[in-house]
Amino acid sequence: MMKCAVVGLVKGYSGETHKYEDLINRNIAIHNSFNKFFNYPLLIFHEDNLISSDQKFIVENSPGKINFINISNFFKIDNEQSYLGKINDIERFDFGYRKMCRFNSLYIWELTKQYDYILRVDEDVIIRKISNNFFKIMKQNNLVFLSGKFVEETHNPTNNTLPNEIKKTLGLKSTKFYNHKFPYTNLYAADVKFWLNKEIHSNLKKIVESQNQIINRWGDLAILGCFLNIYASKKTSKKIDKLEYYNGSHKQLVKSNKTKFNFL
Repeated sequence: MMKCAVVGLVKGYSGETHKYEDLINRNIAIHNSFNKFFNYPLLIFHEDNLISSDQKFIVENSPGKINFINISNFFKIDNEQSYLGKINDIERFDFGYRKMCRFNSLYIWELTKQYDYILRVDEDVIIRKISNNFFKIMKQNNLVFLSGKFVEETHNPTNNTLPNEIKKTLGLKSTKFYNHKFPYTNLYAADVKFWLNKEIHSNLKKIVESQNQIINRWGDLAILGCFLNIYASKKTSKKIDKLEYYNGSHKQLVKSNKTKFNFL
């Protein structure tokens, strides 16, 4: 039997419970759209800033089984001040954002190693429709990643630095893997064991834990997309069938009604 979970990294608001409206609506939508049939646990990652009374409020107003996981140890950076003179856009993307990208690129896999598959759903994502058997489809077809759509990376410091860093670190001959067909990462389903493969995880760790990840603000969209293009080839990245969700941060409705492989 498959072990699966729904996961997400959320912010804490120290008693301002009205600010959890998006998160609670997310939890309700997850339940109504598919999880009422499966009761997969909801893993809520937080930086030790989700106080116990807030956790109680979220549980009381959300359906399903919720586990709160303190991941503050993964948000520490040695000599943080030493980066300040090297980062050009710290006002736009602060250290918290950069560490969030690091967590969602690497540490999320280490913290979900007991599961076969996870569905990541960010706290501002409201699922309106999704195929109930997407995890089963992944297992039956040996898929490792399902996403709502594929997008380009628009962050110039990432585009200017990440391709060559991956090429050099992994000893590749070209940067053709950087094809700007990267999975949208505010909602995706993934095979955890793929990301914990010894070679993949080792190389992922080299990229994600490098100083350049913090300096250049490499995000999980481009990092995970590149590793899928390098290691998964033609057998994996696929659109989730019958998917429709709203992303609050981008004010965007994402729809995926057809299956489509992300071939290089």
